[in-house]
Amino acid sequence: MGFKYNHVNSDTEEQSLTVDRDNSSDSSAEYTKQQHLPSRKGFKISLSVAKDLILISFALLGFISLVQPKSSNHTDGAAIDKHHQAAPAFTSCDCGNSTAEAVQLGCKYDSLAAAWLPEHCRDDELTAEFERSGPGPGGKWTYWADGNHTQEISIEEIAKMADYTDRRFHMTGHWHVIHCIFYWRKEQRARFNGKTVEPRSYSEAHSKHCGKIFLDPGRDTIAGVALNTDAE
Repeated sequence: MGFKYNHVNSDTEEQSLTVDRDNSSDSSAEYTKQQHLPSRKGFKISLSVAKDLILISFALLGFISLVQPKSSNHTDGAAIDKHHQAAPAFTSCDCGNSTAEAVQLGCKYDSLAAAWLPEHCRDDELTAEFERSGPGPGGKWTYWADGNHTQEISIEEIAKMADYTDRRFHMTGHWHVIHCIFYWRKEQRARFNGKTVEPRSYSEAHSKHCGKIFLDPGRDTIAGVALNTDAE
């Protein structure tokens, strides 16, 4: 928006310049006096405005406190405690000293782990998927009693090997690679399903071992069956 200029009448201007000097002095004194005297009306308006501003400020603070979520140190502490409680605490994956004791403890043979595991250490859904990931019909894996892969054995026979510390069974190198992939998935899933990954496999040593298997899986893999997987 531009400035607006008004025309000034020259006669009026001359008249204003020829005002009596005494009157001019009186007017100046009166003007000065009026300048120094505070206006009671203006003072009342200022107080009223200030009061309104204070009331508006308190009203805004009250509104903000209503719409904001309430929080306190006690609430934050409770949330932290709840978070820690949600994290699964370490529990033993030990299934005793025999397959009979393992059954009494509620353990089952887990083909992915090649070990007997209690329910809280098994991811049965993942193990079932693993058992369908082999090269055989329906994704079946083949197991052998010998390194030449001539004597096939069943998972039930393998499970009973836990009673004999010197018994071993054989698989392909491909089985070993897929086993490692599924164990990394088991570790990831355990963060959300509350399962405990047995310490024998939940370790840096097992990750390094799997890294070597990826580089050179070999033809044959040999393993025993464990009852206690708490130790690496």
